[in-house]
Amino acid sequence: MVRARTRVGKSERWVLLVAYLLPLLVTACGVRRVYTEPGPPIWPSPTGTAPFDYHAFVDALQAAGVKAALFEEGDAPLLNRDVRVRQVELGGSGLGQGTRFDGVVIRIYEYPDLASQEADAERISPSGSPIGDRMVTWVDQPNFWGRGRLIVLYVGREPAVIQLLDQVMGDPITHHGQ
Repeated sequence: MVRARTRVGKSERWVLLVAYLLPLLVTACGVRRVYTEPGPPIWPSPTGTAPFDYHAFVDALQAAGVKAALFEEGDAPLLNRDVRVRQVELGGSGLGQGTRFDGVVIRIYEYPDLASQEADAERISPSGSPIGDRMVTWVDQPNFWGRGRLIVLYVGREPAVIQLLDQVMGDPITHHGQ
């Protein structure tokens, strides 16, 4: 029995190589992802009803007319070790005419359950430092909010950003007499 041997030319090798590597390159270069579709919760709720989470937060920002681009994910916890941390950069406008949010960075701490979030939220002082038994030095005014499985941090004093986050998150954890 004679087997026919198929030769692959150089151009066909390049096509195969590109077809194989292109999805890997696109995935590896996806450093900056823009939120488009809500996905499943990171930690599903045992009751089946998802409390306020990252996706609900971004949906609320979009409903207010503000774009949110995820530009960093990490695992640097605030207090609790079982926390997913995301940094989101705001863009666009909202809250009426003339309010711009370009370049504002919000840090989002997403907890696996409400009890963990509430335990850490209680340890944040009204001024934002100390947090638990740790003194934290901020580059500007720390503003914390807690809702559902989230603690949201904005470091700054921009009234429009604080108003937006009050609208989306409710009453703040920190109070600075504004």
